[in-house]
Amino acid sequence: MYGPPAPPPDRSGPLLERLQAVASTEGAGCPLLVRVGAAVLDGLFDGSLAVFRAQARRSPELRRALRDPRFPIAPEKLTVAVRLADQHRALGGLARRLSCRHQLELLALRSDGARLDLARRCVAAGWSADALALRVRLDYGASASGVGRPRVAAADRLVRDVVERALASTLAEAVGRAPPARRHELARQLGEAADALRSLALSAGATEAPRAFPRGKS
Repeated sequence: MYGPPAPPPDRSGPLLERLQAVASTEGAGCPLLVRVGAAVLDGLFDGSLAVFRAQARRSPELRRALRDPRFPIAPEKLTVAVRLADQHRALGGLARRLSCRHQLELLALRSDGARLDLARRCVAAGWSADALALRVRLDYGASASGVGRPRVAAADRLVRDVVERALASTLAEAVGRAPPARRHELARQLGEAADALRSLALSAGATEAPRAFPRGKS
């Protein structure tokens, strides 16, 4: 008499129409990723990153949208796009003052509060993207997820070595208090730490080229 309940409306169609409008106004890079991520969040997941994480893998509407040739980015970029969109909203006006690379580096932080704090410090101090990446690793290395640009293992080892030696204030203080037989060795360690810091600074300055996103569905 009553029959089965009507299936819920398919939201993938309206989402694809909205994405077509987005693609017609945004060429590539972070602006496109942010707007695609926002459209997916709002169109299918109630604007919530938590809902996306819980439901995306089993969402038939999302699968249909990703298979459609009108979807403006490669499917493997969707998670980054959604996270960028969520971060963009959390940062507010700060996001417009950060480059694409800055925003990607901030994705390595798991905490919204840490991300906002570091974004404010970055804008206030005028840090380059490489300086921000180094700050992420120094301040949050154990808790960062590494979602931003790829990390170089050798550079990470160098950072850890520098932190362990150069940032230990007791080492510098010990030089003055140490007996003469120890001063030479402690001074040598400080010199090595200073050399490592100089090498790290030169390396960061030489890699400040902007990161370009592939256009279209690469």
